[in-house]
Amino acid sequence: MPSDDATRSTSSSLISSTATRAGGGQTAGNRFADSLAGPGHESDLSFQVEKSLLGCERSHGSLNLPQDALVRKTYVHRLHLDVSCFGMRLQDKVAIITGAGSGIGKATALVFADEGAKVVVVDCDAAGGERTVAEIERQGHVALFVRADISKETDAERLASETAKAFGGIDVLVNNAAIFVLKGFDATVSEWHQSLAVNVIGTVLVTKYVVDSMKKRGGGAVVNLASISSWIAQSDIFAYSATKAAVLQLTRNMAMDLAPWAIRVNCVCPGTIVTAAVQRYMEDRGLTVEQLNADEGAKTLLKRVGQPHEVARAILFLASDEASYITGTHLMVDGGYTAI
Repeated sequence: MPSDDATRSTSSSLISSTATRAGGGQTAGNRFADSLAGPGHESDLSFQVEKSLLGCERSHGSLNLPQDALVRKTYVHRLHLDVSCFGMRLQDKVAIITGAGSGIGKATALVFADEGAKVVVVDCDAAGGERTVAEIERQGHVALFVRADISKETDAERLASETAKAFGGIDVLVNNAAIFVLKGFDATVSEWHQSLAVNVIGTVLVTKYVVDSMKKRGGGAVVNLASISSWIAQSDIFAYSATKAAVLQLTRNMAMDLAPWAIRVNCVCPGTIVTAAVQRYMEDRGLTVEQLNADEGAKTLLKRVGQPHEVARAILFLASDEASYITGTHLMVDGGYTAI
């Protein structure tokens, strides 16, 4: 078998070869590989990888690939993940993202669309949701906006049914919508009800109606948004952190309950991310970005706060087939905050 160094070398050449074809050009090596193509094999991934390897060998010289057919087939199989990395990880999947009018939700919607998903943008803010859809459509992708308050059961049921009607089913759900009641004992009963209704009950309601469609599709993926606040004590914000601790436990229980239908449930736990909610927090306390980094960023190993797209990439991983054997767990996206 080739060494790991040979694998990396081959992967780089494979990327180069694939990029050439994607750009409309064709190297002599690719033409040689094309000449070996038999009818009916073009859609087979192993064949496509093998074909690319042959093209690389002819274009760039020997890559020391194994000649034995069985060994070579195993080696080609090892490169499937490399191919998926520059393929579309959510090609033709239908994904619902709540709270996608701004922040992490919007960043996730844009990333999912780039990865081939048909994206359903859900938000109670019509202007923000429509802006996200418009941005996706400008990039030539498919998106639909559904205005909904996820704390209302009728809205949760409606967004699931409208999505299934528009696209024929649902493959991925990202429960991102949240309300930020950053208070402790000073939170009113009304604020507690709001925090629980959106962050906990809303997450349950949307999932309840979406999974019916996933079951019909033979499986799916749910990614919940928990937080570092699910894990650590923070001063005077337990009206918020208690709801995020609940989301963490919901993730584990949902994963258990939905496993028989091949529906995976995981969550990401972001640290301090520069979103509209954080910007409001900064304004309330008169903080600049530099002061936020000096304060919150200093608590992390990376010495900075995070950006929405960095969380979106983690969500993408858990939603994709690359995480096919991962369920009932969490992924910290906190710059190392909780490692200290």
